[in-house]
Amino acid sequence: MGRAMNRLARAAHGMARDLRALPGRVRALLLTVLITGITTFMLMPFLTVSLTERGFGIGPAGLCVAAILAFQQAAGPASGWLADRYSLAPVMTVGLMLRAGALVLLAVSGSYALLLGACVVLGMGGSMISLPIRLELIRLPEEDRRQTMALRGAAVNLGALVGPGVGGVLISASFATVCFLSAAIQIGVIVLVWCYARGTAPYGSPRPGPGPAPARQLRGAGAASLLVVSFAFWAAYSQINTTMPVAIVEEGLTTSALSGIFILNAAIVLTLEYPLIRLLARKMPSTRLARWGLVLFGAAFCCLAVIPGIIGFVLFIILVSFAEIGYTSSIDDVIARSRPGGPTGAYVGLYSVADGAGSTLGAAGGAELYSKALDLGAVPWFWVAFAGLMGAGAVLVGRRTRSGVGKEL
Repeated sequence: MGRAMNRLARAAHGMARDLRALPGRVRALLLTVLITGITTFMLMPFLTVSLTERGFGIGPAGLCVAAILAFQQAAGPASGWLADRYSLAPVMTVGLMLRAGALVLLAVSGSYALLLGACVVLGMGGSMISLPIRLELIRLPEEDRRQTMALRGAAVNLGALVGPGVGGVLISASFATVCFLSAAIQIGVIVLVWCYARGTAPYGSPRPGPGPAPARQLRGAGAASLLVVSFAFWAAYSQINTTMPVAIVEEGLTTSALSGIFILNAAIVLTLEYPLIRLLARKMPSTRLARWGLVLFGAAFCCLAVIPGIIGFVLFIILVSFAEIGYTSSIDDVIARSRPGGPTGAYVGLYSVADGAGSTLGAAGGAELYSKALDLGAVPWFWVAFAGLMGAGAVLVGRRTRSGVGKEL
């Protein structure tokens, strides 16, 4: 136990040292990721409950949540195009102001039409914050890119860990309290952006122009396969939140087991992602790391297919955690190198759309397919199908490397 704590302390010290070595602009962007993540997860777990308590049904409440997620992803190409044209700080400022206004509307409105509209605006504002940050970090010099992406992942996971706890405390006062405080924080982040994150590009590197239409960019770069892989990965990842909890209940396990599995996932990713990526950055190319992530994800689904009970679920979440570390920390580096001349905002935005479509359709379609698999007694084959999907994704990423695009990876 003492040795493990020492390793964690050394990892934390290394992370702090590397953070200090980054320019203040990049540190400000990572802090923005953390703060917006906390405010998002302060709200999201309680939004459906609040709307149902106001007299709206579970269906309309679910539609509001879906609107936030859908518009945050769908607005990706437009947010990226705006970031190319007007630079980072103005676009993020508009996004933060949209989020603040939408949060106030969520707190005070009693009209479902206005609430749904506020959720749409909230999602679009989120896109105008997250997509430009992703684009700026993708454009970092390659020696810093993967480690900074791992730091971004740590910030996202820390926000997801802290946010629900903060929201849980504040919700005892009222849902409006959560919304108003979150809105005030968005305004504070605007000051942070203009003080530390304004400018043209990280390290003063040249910013590519908007370039041709996204469809032409895809044909020119041969990046359609990466788009398919992005869609497939998030379609599979969505099963963690949709079909796996149902499977746990079907196995007769308790809700405590379900909570423990999710906590294990957060703990592994939060504590090990950055040290592992820092160790592997000089030893393993991005494409290979992304492929290994997909292979491990496929192996995780195989565990669910062949190992019954809690052992299968624990092995699944351990493998998924390492798969998530490998894939999510490296895929942006692969994307960065996949378009000659550097990625434009609209180009990166297309991957945001693919991620969102994969999550949305994977969750809805996965739930329906799992229900049919239960009726037919073919649940193991349901998991095997996702394992095959991840294997196909690994092959596609490998073929991109052999075909010459990204061959330097």
